[in-house]
Amino acid sequence: MMKPVGTKVCFFLLVLTLACSQDEPAREELANSDWRVLSIVDKEKRSQLLPVYGYILRMKTDGQLYYNLDANNCSAMYQRNAEGIIVADQSCQERCCDTDFAVNLQSLIPTINTFKVTGDSLTLIGEKEIIFEKLPSCEGVGCQKNWEYIYLDIRTQTGTPVYLTKVKLVRKEDGAILYEHNVSEGYAGFDYTLIEDSFQKTLRNKRVEVSFLGYRNDLLLVNKDFVVTADCCHVSLVEGSLQVVID
Repeated sequence: MMKPVGTKVCFFLLVLTLACSQDEPAREELANSDWRVLSIVDKEKRSQLLPVYGYILRMKTDGQLYYNLDANNCSAMYQRNAEGIIVADQSCQERCCDTDFAVNLQSLIPTINTFKVTGDSLTLIGEKEIIFEKLPSCEGVGCQKNWEYIYLDIRTQTGTPVYLTKVKLVRKEDGAILYEHNVSEGYAGFDYTLIEDSFQKTLRNKRVEVSFLGYRNDLLLVNKDFVVTADCCHVSLVEGSLQVVID
């Protein structure tokens, strides 16, 4: 005796409904928040990579996710299944140039198959583990369009502007170099950039201790410590004097 077709249809609809209802809490748990990458962990090699710059992942309740690299932005689709989570259809811009960490991050996102949320910590697990921290939402925050720079006024004790040939900013926590570049030859000013808004994602909602190093040729003339941060819009100085006097 054949079972009524209606029974099969109802059973199929029930399974589909349960699958959808299971996916919704997962999406709600992950979505509507900004997640900043803290590290990439390779458990087999017992190694950990730390980012120099800020990489922010945002997941939407409609199944879309977005994240930034150094120069490029990426998007993909994600969905919860019985085993964990599936990420598919990743698409990224192809402008030059992203760091090795960013390229590594981009290659790992499509391998994700499960996740773990503990408080304000998110772990996406695939070929390696990507550890994130939850950031307060910046949704609806109105930012001024100006690009914020924080300058150092560097002079001698007699008030003469100091000429540097190279400057470097180092994160004290791990010694990571946030930037290092030569100063244009012939520059006779005293306004040297300590930090600016390209580091907003890196510093957002964090207090970061940094050391500013200034050189003339190979001679270290300036070695000053600061604490910097950023909100949803701009970087700012927490501790340290912007008036630097050297002997």
